[in-house]
Amino acid sequence: MKINYNMSAVLSNDHLNKSENALSNSIERLSSGFKLNHAKDNPSGIAIAKRMHAQIRSLESANNNASDGISIINVAEGAMTEVHEMLQRLNELSVKASNGPMSNSDRESVQEEVDAMLEEINRIADSTEFNGRKLINGTYDLKGYVEKSVNETDNTFDTLSVKVESYSDEAKIGFYEVKIETAMKVEMRTEIDEVTGQAVEVPYEYPCVTAAVISPSSTTQIHDKDVVLETVENQKMVASLDDPHTITITGDHGFSLTLDIDLDKFITPPQTHPISRTINVDLTGIGPMTTQIGANEGQVLDIRIPTVSCKTLGVAELDVSTQKEAKNSIDRVARAVNNLSAIRSRLGAYQNRLEHTIASLDVTDENLTGAYSRIMDTDMAEEMTEYTKDQVLSQAGTSMLAQANQRPSQVLQLLQ
Repeated sequence: MKINYNMSAVLSNDHLNKSENALSNSIERLSSGFKLNHAKDNPSGIAIAKRMHAQIRSLESANNNASDGISIINVAEGAMTEVHEMLQRLNELSVKASNGPMSNSDRESVQEEVDAMLEEINRIADSTEFNGRKLINGTYDLKGYVEKSVNETDNTFDTLSVKVESYSDEAKIGFYEVKIETAMKVEMRTEIDEVTGQAVEVPYEYPCVTAAVISPSSTTQIHDKDVVLETVENQKMVASLDDPHTITITGDHGFSLTLDIDLDKFITPPQTHPISRTINVDLTGIGPMTTQIGANEGQVLDIRIPTVSCKTLGVAELDVSTQKEAKNSIDRVARAVNNLSAIRSRLGAYQNRLEHTIASLDVTDENLTGAYSRIMDTDMAEEMTEYTKDQVLSQAGTSMLAQANQRPSQVLQLLQ
């Protein structure tokens, strides 16, 4: 019998260490619930799982973003619902004021209610907020800027106050030259004299506006790539006066551009020649609220909430103090109702898309979570089986090591 090297004890100790390590790993997996707790457990598996986990967290954040987007739209749409009701009331008042038997004092009373309605519409536009950000005052509308205005009569820069109020999604981003020619025209109209009740011919002075939009061949930088804009060469547009300070220019393919202009400076008296001006406009294409609705870059939704005010709806300075103005107001209010309906329809489309986005994110999150679980989570039944086996081996190894350590002491009996 050899005593320098107790191989039985060495082998027993080696197996005992293996059993103890396996038992320790089983305890860790059972207590944490994960079968991969260290990179050494499965290097490739844990790398895949961590990427999945990051994507799952991103999807959850995107889901919250989409929910916030729906909440914002609900707040904005709720305010617009009230504005819609007030426009309907303005239509009723305009129809009422256009009735012949009404006296001037009656129309003045109606005008007071009209003015109150207009003030409330503007108040709603200025006060509707979500998380401290105003929603329907143009904060999230497309932005455009006027660089300069040139009076072509003497080719000088004009100090005329011009501002881009809004433009349609179909308007390509970039620089435009807007040529506007205005003049006052006079025509005779037949009206009923409110005093005598007789038909009389009265001169009616009104502004005549023609417009053309010219977009020279130009480029703009988008993600380090030159994108050539479509050119609209001398395309004649239809210009309409929504109110004394707003001109809307519409064209083919949904093009629409609304300018806020001081027409008192812009329009010439009837006896003078028409004035032509060139306005350089930069349509930036920026401004809408960008909502991250995906886990990856570029998965965004731009939510455009146009300005909802008396000016943008075309009912600023609505006048029903006379029968003629009341009749004109009916058409203006009808256009405002149509414009607001289009805006609410757009918001409804955004909301429907966000709801589908949330449903899609939920499905993707569920599938990724399942895949992540299959890689990371411990099978408790299987692990308990391994734990019981390792525990038995550990106890047996401890017992065998104790017996192996006692064997060298038996050599002393040979020396007695």
